[in-house]
Amino acid sequence: DEGRGLYAEDKARTVFSEHSQCLALLADAVPAARRARVARGLLDDPALARTTIYYSHYLFETLRLLGRVDRMIERMGLWFSLEELGAKTTIEMPEPSRSDCHAWGAHPLYHYAATILGVRPAGFGFAAVEIAPLLGPLSWARGAVPHPRGDIRVELVRNGAKLDAIVSLPEGLAGVLVSGGARQPLRAGENRLSVPASDAIALTG
Repeated sequence: DEGRGLYAEDKARTVFSEHSQCLALLADAVPAARRARVARGLLDDPALARTTIYYSHYLFETLRLLGRVDRMIERMGLWFSLEELGAKTTIEMPEPSRSDCHAWGAHPLYHYAATILGVRPAGFGFAAVEIAPLLGPLSWARGAVPHPRGDIRVELVRNGAKLDAIVSLPEGLAGVLVSGGARQPLRAGENRLSVPASDAIALTG
């Protein structure tokens, strides 16, 4: 729909959702000239039908591409509210639903490792690793990601416009740290680096 700059759910263009905008951007199906407008609509249009707990995985993947980890953290209020409901597992969608245990709802654990710490495979079978951290509003983050050869350990501290990183890779695994336009090779063992802080993986528009 050219008027709204968004992708509609139906031919009559009466229904617009975050779901459609996310999938269009993730699939790289949006022409370059329209990407920034679709991204703005996804971020700013309050009338869009919103993703809930399970489908927010795709929203969080899109927010990663846009460098908007702040918005990802804002949307995690749904998870923080689960304790008030007495839930011990992640539910599928907000109440009333009675779908009280839904594995897909645990995806923030994945996004902490893969988006905030930025640890993702860089080769078939995780033969190499790319670490492209996005702290968003956070001043630090740390964690470990299991790998067939051993744990990948990452410690990140924002230091002004710089990002101080300690990355430990298991023996036999190499990789690269990507941040702020810099690409620093990583070797097995402990790597201490200071690189420009990054706000986005791939900006649109």
